[in-house]
Parts: sequence; structure tokens; C-alpha cells
Amino acid sequence: FNRLTHSAASYYIFGGEIYQFNIYSDVLSSTAVKKIADGGLCFDLDELSATRVLRWEDILERSRSGSVRDVEVCEWRLELDRKLADATGQLNETVVQLSRMEAKLETVTGLLNSTEEELGTVREELNSTKEELGTVRGELGRTENQLQTETGQHNKTVE
Repeated sequence: FNRLTHSAASYYIFGGEIYQFNIYSDVLSSTAVKKIADGGLCFDLDELSATRVLRWEDILERSRSGSVRDVEVCEWRLELDRKLADATGQLNETVVQLSRMEAKLETVTGLLNSTEEELGTVREELNSTKEELGTVRGELGRTENQLQTETGQHNKTVE
């Protein structure tokens, strides 16, 4: 409310929005108030109509002054609900896709781990083979030296 003062008189002017304004002859129960709040702007007031003294429908039929305009709130709500349903559907599809990707990732991770283990085994075998090759080369070198020594002694003997 905005307060407007002219000399000795004060006036309060409403400058906001009102929707589904009703006055009831009985105090509403907490359950009824919760139903209204949970129902939002589009709550169907039929179950409370017996105790409504001043009804929103009656207010809408009265003449108006100032810059009053009608707004189709429930149609807006339906559009919002449709957009929410679309977004929820897209979110659910994304969740399904993520689950599929997660399963694929687990499969690939398993394959990579298995390949890593195999690679470790191959590395061990390669290192073992390198050691054996080093041993064989050493033996070969000794054998060549021994052969040269024996061949050199044999040649000296023959001469």
C-alpha cells in the first residue's frame, strides 16, 4: 500500500496485484490453507465455496478503475508446466545417456586395466629375454675368444 496524504485526510492506495482474493465466513483449517498453497495460483476453490462470503468471481464482475488488466494466470501456469515437463524429459534422456556412457566407460576401463596387466607381463618377459640375451652374448663372446685362442694355438702348432 502506498500512503497518500491530502491535508488532514490520509488515503491508502493499493498498487500491487491480486489474484483469487476470497473472504470466508469460517476460519480455514491448516489443511485447507495447505491445499490452497500447494495448489498455487490455479487451485480449484470449489471445495471451499460453501464458506466463501466474497468470491473472486464476484470481484471480477465489478467495475474497475485505474490501470487494471486481466492476466490469464492458469494458462501461463500450464505453459510453465509444459516447459517443465519438456525439460524433465530432456533431463531424463540425458540421465539415460550418461548411464550408457558410464557403462561403456567401465567396459573400456576394464579393457585398459587388462591391457595394462598384459603389458606388464610382456615387459617382464622382455626384460627376462634381454637378460637371457645378455647371458647368451656373454657366452658367445667367451666361446668366440676360446675358439680364437684354440684356433690361434692350432695354427701355431701346425706351422
